[in-house]
Amino acid sequence: MFKQTASKILLFTSLTTALVLMYFFSFELAPLNERLLKKNLYGKIKTVSLLEEPKLAQAVRSKDDVALISEIENIKKVEDIKSVYILSSDYKAVVHDNVSSWGKIFDDKYSKQAVDAKREKVQSQPDGYLYSVPLVSSVTLCILFDNQRINDQLASAKINSLYAAAAIFVVVIALGYFFTRESVSKPFMELEGKLNSVLLGSGGRINVKRNDEFGKIYGILNSLILKFEGSGSRQSGEAGAEYKNLLVLANIAVKNAGFGVLLIDPANKIILVNELAAEFFKKQPADMLCRHILDVLDAAVISLIQKAGLSVGTKSEGSIGARKVSAVTALNTSGESCGTAVLIDMPSPVTNISKLEDK
Repeated sequence: MFKQTASKILLFTSLTTALVLMYFFSFELAPLNERLLKKNLYGKIKTVSLLEEPKLAQAVRSKDDVALISEIENIKKVEDIKSVYILSSDYKAVVHDNVSSWGKIFDDKYSKQAVDAKREKVQSQPDGYLYSVPLVSSVTLCILFDNQRINDQLASAKINSLYAAAAIFVVVIALGYFFTRESVSKPFMELEGKLNSVLLGSGGRINVKRNDEFGKIYGILNSLILKFEGSGSRQSGEAGAEYKNLLVLANIAVKNAGFGVLLIDPANKIILVNELAAEFFKKQPADMLCRHILDVLDAAVISLIQKAGLSVGTKSEGSIGARKVSAVTALNTSGESCGTAVLIDMPSPVTNISKLEDK
């Protein structure tokens, strides 16, 4: 159960991390980078325009073509600017940085919108960004900026983001693996090894102090071992039949500690019940221990136990209320029935287990 839990934790961590990183870098960071780059470009456009607008407006009013050409050439020298021109109200180029375009009619939708807007306007078009602003009532200044550098910077930012996402993903998965190994896999392997050792008659109590669910499970096993050690069921270092039978049941209880667990000995007496099982049966654990199943359990559960007894080693399952309940008659190393384990699928974490103390 715990090995499967460890795998599920790693899988959940991996998928969650991947989805969070994908969302952040795709829908948050990338658009933010693009907005910042465009904002810087727009700021640059506006600064250039504000510096040159008064001089251009004066040259337009005085019809000084030489001054117009000089100012346009000054603007054209600024990095990333592809073209500078002034359009009249009928979209004709009054002056253009390309002499051959003087007098040309710019009737494309971007130029028309620039002139018709009668205000400052920025438009994104296939070959760049067109900034336009009225100089005087009859003419509009148009500055076309190249978007290649923005595209290159965005591509570079995307690559850097991928590297960053990959690095974060690896770190999170590594931490998840370390946490899972230390908190789940390693304790489970230690527990499994100890159970196997005890079943072979060479093990004793588990001398490990933990405050988590494994600590509770260790407590279960230690209490059961202590009971049978004290009753003399271990003789000359070899495990007696009763001791081995109990450990088979204990192994089932430990590996299904997330369920409600009820252990029943071959005499049909309850020898172990955890709080999840007691909650399901709506009884106190102390009221169930050492009692015969006919005195404690209802007919539906007893029926499952009887069915399990008819086919030793197989699981008998059924639904009681809203819970799935199963019973299995366990076999010891000799192939003989050593008792029955009843498991109730409960949506609760592992809790303390009441133990049958020596009497």
